[in-house]
Amino acid sequence: MNGLRKNVNNVVEKNQSAIGTKLDLSLSTDFVLNQAIQRIESFLDDATTSFSQERVQSLILSATRVLAVDQNADNLKSIIDKIVLTAENIAREQGLDVSEAAAQARATTKYTTEFLRVANGVLLSGYVAGSELSLKQSENYAREMRIPLDADDAKLSKPLFHRFRSVQRISDESFDQVSRKGAEMAKLAGAIYQDTIPTIHGMGHSMVANGTSADVIWMVTDSIGYDSEFQETSCDVNNTPYLIRTITLRGFDASDDSVDRERLVTRICNADRVPLSSKFEGIDVHKGLMEVAKEVYEEIKPFIDMVGPTHKIVLNGHSIGGAVSNLILMLISLERGNVYVKDRIKRVYTFGSPPVAIYEGKVGGNGEASKDSCSVLEGMGLPSDIVYGYIEPWDPVVRLFSRIDAMYPLIGDLGDDGVTLYATGPPRTLRPITRAILESWENWPTFRDENRLVMKQDFRSIGICYLLMPDIGRYLTDRLVTVNVNAYPVDEVLRVSSDELYDALGEAFPLDVFSISLVPTAIRSFIHHFFPAYAEGFQAFIAKEEKKNKNKRLSKSSVNESTDTQSEDSIYRRSRSQDDQVSSAQTPFL
Repeated sequence: MNGLRKNVNNVVEKNQSAIGTKLDLSLSTDFVLNQAIQRIESFLDDATTSFSQERVQSLILSATRVLAVDQNADNLKSIIDKIVLTAENIAREQGLDVSEAAAQARATTKYTTEFLRVANGVLLSGYVAGSELSLKQSENYAREMRIPLDADDAKLSKPLFHRFRSVQRISDESFDQVSRKGAEMAKLAGAIYQDTIPTIHGMGHSMVANGTSADVIWMVTDSIGYDSEFQETSCDVNNTPYLIRTITLRGFDASDDSVDRERLVTRICNADRVPLSSKFEGIDVHKGLMEVAKEVYEEIKPFIDMVGPTHKIVLNGHSIGGAVSNLILMLISLERGNVYVKDRIKRVYTFGSPPVAIYEGKVGGNGEASKDSCSVLEGMGLPSDIVYGYIEPWDPVVRLFSRIDAMYPLIGDLGDDGVTLYATGPPRTLRPITRAILESWENWPTFRDENRLVMKQDFRSIGICYLLMPDIGRYLTDRLVTVNVNAYPVDEVLRVSSDELYDALGEAFPLDVFSISLVPTAIRSFIHHFFPAYAEGFQAFIAKEEKKNKNKRLSKSSVNESTDTQSEDSIYRRSRSQDDQVSSAQTPFL
C-alpha cells in the first residue's frame, strides 16, 4: 500500500506539473487514468501476497471460536482488536503501511458481529436451503468449531439467503439453458471488446454487420441454435435446428477514443425518470439510456426485419450494453406487440448491467408476486424469463441508480470546491486521483449541476437474475476484509427474482460508500465489473461442472457394472444351488 500511495502521488504530481489544471478532458483524464492503471498490477500482486485467503480464513475461524464461547460486548471488542492487530502484523511483515492496513480492518468492524453470525450459517448450511450438511455432520462440525446450536436445536444455523424465497440453486435440468448458454453469451459479450472475429468464428457465429450508434458499438451475428438451449432438458423440445440472429451491444469503454466518451457518460448519468409509454402505464425508464436505445434500435431494425419467419432473435450485452438491450426489448414490444416478442425474441442476456426501469402500477392476478416475478416485464405482459441477467455480487455497476447504489453518495457528498468526492468521509488515497480528473474536466461543472440530482433513483433489475457466486472460503474472506481484489472462478450459480435482488445483495454483499472509498474495495469492485470477470469466471465454472458430471457418469457406470457382475454371480449361484437340489433329489432313485 505504501507503493500504491507513492504511485498515486506520482500520478497526481505529474498531472499537475506536466499538464496543468486547464486541459481538455480527452487528454488529462486519459493521462491520469492510464498512469494509474499501469501501476495497479503491482498493487494487486502486493495485496494477494500480503493477505492470502488461507490466512484470513484462519483468522475468521479463530474469531468464530472465540465468539461462540462468550458473545458479550467486551469479548466482541477484544475480537475486533485482534482482527486489527492481525492486519497490522501482516502488513508489517510485508513492509506495507501499517496504519492503512489497520484503518481498513477497523472499517470492517461494524460488520463483524453480523459477519461472524453469517459465517457460522454459511459454513454449516451453505448459500441456500438444500446445501446443508447432514444433521450428524453439522453437529460434529459445530462441536469441532465450537459453534452454538439454536435454542430449539432443530436447526443449527441458517443458509446465507434464508430470508429470500426466490433464491435457489439452479436444477440439473436448467444447467444447459442457464449456465452453459449463459457462459456462451458472456463470451460473445466480451468478444465485442477485443479479438472479435477469431472469437465469434470459434463459437460458430458469422458476422452479419457491425456499427456504432449513439456512441455504442454493436454487432449482428448469425448461428445455429436449438430449443434445448433455451428450455429445461426435462421439457419436450423440438430439436430441429434454426437460425438465431444475435445482436450484441458493447458497454462503456474508457479506452476507446473512436466514440464521444463524454457524451456517452453524460447520457448514462442522465437517469431522470420518464414514462415508457401510455400503453404501459406505471412503467418509467432511464431517460438518457432510452435515448441511446432508440438511436441504436433504428440502426439495427433492418437486421431484425430481414430474418426469416422461423428464425429467432437474441439480444445480448455487458454493462450498459445489457441495459440498452433491455430497453430495445421494450421498444420492440411497443412497436410490434407482445405476440411478436414472445414468438421471435428467444431471450435477452445481460452481464453486469445497471437497472433502467421501474414499475409502480398494480400487480396482476391475485396481487401476490411469484418467486420469480419481475414487475416491469409482467407490467408489459411479458414473461419474466425472457430476460436473464447475470451478476457478480461485488460488481457496483449493477447497483447504479438503485436504492443500494454505493457510488451515488460519492457525488452526493461533494465538497464546497465542487470537485472533492465524499467530502465528509475520512481521508482516502483515491481522492487526489478523482480530484485531479474533475479539476481537469472542463465540462465538469455543467455535468455536475445537470446530473447530480437525477442520478439518485430506485430503478429495478429486469427479468430473472443469476448470482455468480464464489466458493464459501472466498466469500467469507471478501466479506471480512477486501484483500483478494482479483475476480474469482465461479463456484455456484444461484437464481433470484429481480424484485428480491437488491435486498439480497444488500444483506449478503454489503457495499456502501464508506467501503467503496477504500482503494482495495474500489479496485476489486471494478475488476469484478470488467467483462473478463463474467466471461472467464463463467467458463471456469462450466469446465468444473463438466468434469464433475463426467466423474459422476464414470462412477455410476462403475456401480452399474459392479451391480451387473454381482447379478450374474447371484444368478450363477442360484443356478448351481438349484442344480445341487435337483441332483440331491434324484440320488435315492439311482
